[in-house]
Amino acid sequence: MGIFAAALAIGSLVIGQTIPVTSYVSKDTKFPASYALKDLPKQYHAYTINTGDKSFLSMLPMMFQSASASGENANVRLIDLFTVSYTSGETVVFEGADYLVAYVPTPSKLVGLPEALMTDIRLDLTFIRKDRIISYGPREDLNPDNLAPKESGMEVSDTSAESRAMSNMKQLGLGIAIYVSDADDMLPATDSTADAQEVTFPYIQKASLWQSQNPNGGRILFNTKVAGIVIPSINSPAETVLLFDEKQWPDGRRLVCFVDGHVSFLPEPEFRRRMALTLPNFPRKMIKISGKRTFPTTVIQERPGTPPPSR
Repeated sequence: MGIFAAALAIGSLVIGQTIPVTSYVSKDTKFPASYALKDLPKQYHAYTINTGDKSFLSMLPMMFQSASASGENANVRLIDLFTVSYTSGETVVFEGADYLVAYVPTPSKLVGLPEALMTDIRLDLTFIRKDRIISYGPREDLNPDNLAPKESGMEVSDTSAESRAMSNMKQLGLGIAIYVSDADDMLPATDSTADAQEVTFPYIQKASLWQSQNPNGGRILFNTKVAGIVIPSINSPAETVLLFDEKQWPDGRRLVCFVDGHVSFLPEPEFRRRMALTLPNFPRKMIKISGKRTFPTTVIQERPGTPPPSR
């Protein structure tokens, strides 16, 4: 990326809230284009930096965090990585404006990453214009030393089918959200799950995320009722189904990912009510996939030999 290819967001500086500046450096100073998080120099620390960006993608981490706070456990710290920038406080001046030097995770590379490998994620160089910063806060829990893998036996992870299912579904929702941000806030315009997988493949390359963990079998399906809809036109993203388990779980509930990114198990009557919600109705140009596919469609089959889903 270019040295000054910063994504400038809308906002204004709150008096008294500025990132501490350790030094000003020449605009000709060369910074590495990227780092692995584990190799980031010790002087870099994690901050949440709010520039007032109101895009759907920028709001998604808050939605995930809200869902996690309500009791859902699915790679919470991994999702949190999506919200931070790593900076040492170095600032460059370009065309009369101050830019904070920072490294940020690449969102598409977070999808499907095991939490044990979080420190392997690569951070890309970016520059944040300081007079666009509204607020900031340190996130010491996301500094590299605090994200290092725990010694074997020191920490017991929850590997139940429900936890794996919720983690996978939440990562699918994140991947689709990143796709949506690149598609002008439009959900995949496909009339089948297989086609939705194909168009989102660059963002969800870990095929196993699409495998259902339901003991009753079945598949994870894309809700084709939302295909091609622009998210700002949906009145209740937090109630609108995006992805769902094809079959009920043994306790009669259905696992669902909503358009706003949060994941939940719903009783069957509530699931059917959410599926029946009225959605915007306007002409939509569907994407048709033809020729050789890049996505291994076999992963969405309930068992070997069954045909791909028609939805």
